[in-house]
Amino acid sequence: MKKGDLAILFFAFALFFFPVASAQILNVSMGPLYANSSQNTLYNFTILDNSTAGVKFVQVNLTVPSGFSILSSTNGTSSASSLSISGNTLSWTNASGVIFGNSYHFFWFNATNANSVGTSNFIVSELDNFSNTNSTTKSVTLYDVTPPLAGFDGSVTPSNNSKLNQSYIPVKIAASDNVGIDNVSIILLTGSGSILNASNVKSPPFIVNFTGLSNGNYSVYATAFDTSGNTNVTSRRYVLLNFTQISPSTIVTCQENWTCISWGQCSNTTKTKTCIVLSDSNNCGTNLTKPSNLTHECNPECANWVCGDWVPSPCVEGQNQTMYCTDSNGCEQPKNVTRPCQINSSSTTSGKNTSEKSGDSSLPTGLIIVIVFVLASIAAVIVILVKLKNKAYSSSGNSDFGNEDELGRPKPY
Repeated sequence: MKKGDLAILFFAFALFFFPVASAQILNVSMGPLYANSSQNTLYNFTILDNSTAGVKFVQVNLTVPSGFSILSSTNGTSSASSLSISGNTLSWTNASGVIFGNSYHFFWFNATNANSVGTSNFIVSELDNFSNTNSTTKSVTLYDVTPPLAGFDGSVTPSNNSKLNQSYIPVKIAASDNVGIDNVSIILLTGSGSILNASNVKSPPFIVNFTGLSNGNYSVYATAFDTSGNTNVTSRRYVLLNFTQISPSTIVTCQENWTCISWGQCSNTTKTKTCIVLSDSNNCGTNLTKPSNLTHECNPECANWVCGDWVPSPCVEGQNQTMYCTDSNGCEQPKNVTRPCQINSSSTTSGKNTSEKSGDSSLPTGLIIVIVFVLASIAAVIVILVKLKNKAYSSSGNSDFGNEDELGRPKPY
């Protein structure tokens, strides 16, 4: 045998007993491809090893999508391998081989998911005895076939076979869904079963009040629709309305009488003032005729001020006295008038003032000047009259001129 032939024979021998490591082809099939969201589903994976002779898978890893929960004690395999679970990853391991070349095995497990409708991906990977790895992705489409939950809310809806002394029927529905509620249709039927009214409510609270009803038998029910098109119909509740209908001629209504009890302030730039507080003197408890914007023309001459006593009394020097004044005509807001304390008889009296302009009782300066002038004039007239009288006495010959004492009196003879 030639030397070259020996080399070829040795190379063939090495390939047979020591195969060259290479990435393997991972062939995976999965079922089901569709699953109901939020339900427990059995997933099955079949894995085929298309590797060359002498290569084997020693580990298969399967990672479930986020939101899925693997149920314990619900998994298994047709392969002789041990199972370990870490988070959302399941691993089947066997150093002697989980799957041998040109063979297949299948693995299964149960899982639930909290995902909404849509596509979720599983990742399958393998490790062979030459440390080669490969992976692939398999998808499952989640769809919603779960009907919504729907029922009567007893806090609002009358109980079944209720007899009510009223002309209305309130209905409230409690509805929920694993994906979402689209709307709730609430139906009112007559005693004969004919639809009298139907209301669609798009968002919670799902409540309708059927009003203006006559005496008689009625029934109500509701249908809830979720965003995936699933529906659920409630039971039916029967209600009897039996109330006394009052003739309009016998209805006694309260007549509102709105008046302003507090006006806003007038200013130099406005000609009207606005009511701050309105009051219904009849206390009807309704606002049917309540004015929305009640105004009053500003007229300073309209005011009639009535004031109380000056306080404090007696007055203390260096302090101020204040009196409270109100407008009896209601044209102006009440106000306080302040003045400095004056130490005289007028400031210590406590007589009630009937006008804001009332002040101390001392005489005006002008009046005092007039009184002094009058008194001086009277005195001057008296002096002139006395002189005229003396002159007339002297001219009559009875004069005692030269015989008067130092006071002007006649001396005795």
